[in-house]
Amino acid sequence: MPPELIYSAPFFLASIAILVVAVFIFIRRTTPDAWYLIMLCIAGAFWATCEGMLYLGLEVAVNIRITSIQYLGIATVIPLALIFTLSTFGFQHWVNTISITALMATAATIIMLVWTNGSHQ
Repeated sequence: MPPELIYSAPFFLASIAILVVAVFIFIRRTTPDAWYLIMLCIAGAFWATCEGMLYLGLEVAVNIRITSIQYLGIATVIPLALIFTLSTFGFQHWVNTISITALMATAATIIMLVWTNGSHQ
């Protein structure tokens, strides 16, 4: 087994496990708040997949592109985890359109700053 696969395999296995959890939640969802956990799982699986790709020994330019794309998962995991936690533990009044929009706008700002990094160095 090549060493690249030894380092990247745990990330790919984690991504598969997270996606299995997302599918299980999708099948057995009983509350509308389950969508927050499903989206959180998808973002986490995307992040893990991109991280695993970084250890495959690809060219530097490809790794830079993967890292910038990886921020789609990195930046959205935190707001989704906060929204899921608030909705799960009974703080529904804090999960509204304004708070979701503000948190996702922050994530979008982070993504845009990463993608335009070459313009403002």
